[in-house]
Amino acid sequence: MNHLTSLFLLFLITFPIVGLAQEQQTVENTSFEVQYPIKNTLKPVDAKKETQLILSKTDLDKEATTVLKQLIKKHAQASNKYRKSATLTREQQMELKELETRYKFELKQLLGEDNYKKLLVVVHTD
Repeated sequence: MNHLTSLFLLFLITFPIVGLAQEQQTVENTSFEVQYPIKNTLKPVDAKKETQLILSKTDLDKEATTVLKQLIKKHAQASNKYRKSATLTREQQMELKELETRYKFELKQLLGEDNYKKLLVVVHTD
């Protein structure tokens, strides 16, 4: 009888813990599903405006300007595929982030360190 009582007590102790763990797992899974896809609030890239902005702030020769226009056009087409959609999944967000990072890297290589620094805006927060 003592052995049976200890088994029964062990069952009573572990059952709420297992039930709680399953409940927490369910809550975590449902919260993940609720988050994605998210509403897309990003605006599309306007290649002409971006080109004009960069050219106004940098000193580029004619050849570099042509390459810059091609780079911006390619980036705008690729990123606008994501930016114009109504919602974004987590995978699409990661792909867009990768595109943005690659674009910044290629832009920095094309412009050079000095011209690239001219594009950076410092915002003071007090």
